[in-house]
Amino acid sequence: MISPELQKKIQLIQIKTKRKLNALLVGSSSSIIKGSGYDFDQIREYVPGDDIRFVDFKSSAKMGKLFVRQYLEERNRTIIILVDVSASSFFSSTKMLKHEVVSEIASVIAMAANHCKDRVGVALFTDRIIKFIPPSKGNAHINNIMEELFIFNNEQGQTSIDFALKDWMKKVKKKSIVFLISDFIDSNSFEKALGIVANYSDLIAIKYNDKIEGNLPQVGLINFQDIETGENFSLNISKNINLEINNYFMNQEKILKKHKVSFLNINNHEDYISQIIKFFNKRLMY
Repeated sequence: MISPELQKKIQLIQIKTKRKLNALLVGSSSSIIKGSGYDFDQIREYVPGDDIRFVDFKSSAKMGKLFVRQYLEERNRTIIILVDVSASSFFSSTKMLKHEVVSEIASVIAMAANHCKDRVGVALFTDRIIKFIPPSKGNAHINNIMEELFIFNNEQGQTSIDFALKDWMKKVKKKSIVFLISDFIDSNSFEKALGIVANYSDLIAIKYNDKIEGNLPQVGLINFQDIETGENFSLNISKNINLEINNYFMNQEKILKKHKVSFLNINNHEDYISQIIKFFNKRLMY
């Protein structure tokens, strides 16, 4: 049973996202179909360039200005969101855990896809699939996805992007749009699986890291424990360590570019809801 506090949080995300969706997506000329036989979307105010055949005279007469009927193309597109919920996602140097931010990111993508009449499915993964929600449509389905994302609190498991991609390859029956959301802190190679999925589906990588990762304070020798493996070790925190971490992330980005994977880097100080919706509008509204 979802708590009232969590339900309130989900509703707040929904309100914020819907406002930005209405501001950034509605009225996009690439999504509007000038014809019949498509899903009716809404009645909106006329803008220069609209087809006068779709003027809604009843609404126009009532409001004293021109309104048109807008239709959306009936799609049969499937969007899959692979969400890294490994132990490292329950770390944070700020008030919000990485897992909370990643859950918001996945929720915004799901809502944007639902707005576009797409089918949406979600897989929560570590080095195995923790939860799989099959693709479907509708507000109730999206609400269920959001609840599953936010109630998850199992702080265990190592990241294996390779396993998540290979598992998806087994499940896939037709081309899909795949969003891979992770901090990409993965000790295993995933390039081969990445290349196969990218060749078959439209793969979009979204990376979210805590601001301290790659910007550690230079304080000398410190004892650490690996969140995912439980291993204890000592590390001399210096400028070279931060350089190595950032080089690691840069090499991963090179691999993504090599396989022509779209890449979006989310920072926790940015308005990532707008950032994701703008990206969705640019890449997937057609």
